[in-house]
Amino acid sequence: DLVRVNTYATGLSYIIVNSDFELDINSGYQKISSEDNLGENEGIQHIISTRNGRNARNIYWDANANYQDRENRGQDAKYFQAEVKVGWISGFNFNPFIRYYDENNEGDINQGRSLESNSYGIGLRWLATPRLYIDLSYNRPIDDEQIDLEGNELDDYYDISVDWQPTSRTQLQFSRSQRFYGDSYNFNFSHKIKRVENIIGYNEQVQTFTRNSFEQFVVGNYWCPATEDVVL
Repeated sequence: DLVRVNTYATGLSYIIVNSDFELDINSGYQKISSEDNLGENEGIQHIISTRNGRNARNIYWDANANYQDRENRGQDAKYFQAEVKVGWISGFNFNPFIRYYDENNEGDINQGRSLESNSYGIGLRWLATPRLYIDLSYNRPIDDEQIDLEGNELDDYYDISVDWQPTSRTQLQFSRSQRFYGDSYNFNFSHKIKRVENIIGYNEQVQTFTRNSFEQFVVGNYWCPATEDVVL
């Protein structure tokens, strides 16, 4: 059956771009409603990202964070994800950096259980060309108590990301990492033609209160005598 789902959203965006640094802040409210009441939820989301500008001479950085707080009929779900890279500009094609990653999923919908993936590591950025760089880092969980969905301890892992911009209108990004559910992959390709931008992407996201989390079922069959008034 077809079910209509309505999404209402509002928010604010603040962007700074100059030769010293870039800053992008987004904050908004979203409400999702449906005809059959399945998967309805509402909440807030804050996204922030920053990176160094063209004038960076000694230190470079790339950081982003995402926070969500959603609610549905007394149940709540909180999600936080952040990644920070800070490195030293060596003057050569290989620049070292340190990486910190933090992810936390908690709330009533997880029966009070918190799903975490927190790690730190060191790596190298290879500037293959002025328009192509590859980051490779070796990362270790912050503590030994972090487990995956199957109850196993999280292991050390390699994180790799590729950013290639062959022209001012074309960009390709790819990353492979590890999160609490296992290996994680992301891919984005964008190309601009005058006022039109074409985007192809594959992104893995943690979502709560989706329609797949709910289902309708029959609780029982009731037979009422035709000759009597019955109040259920």
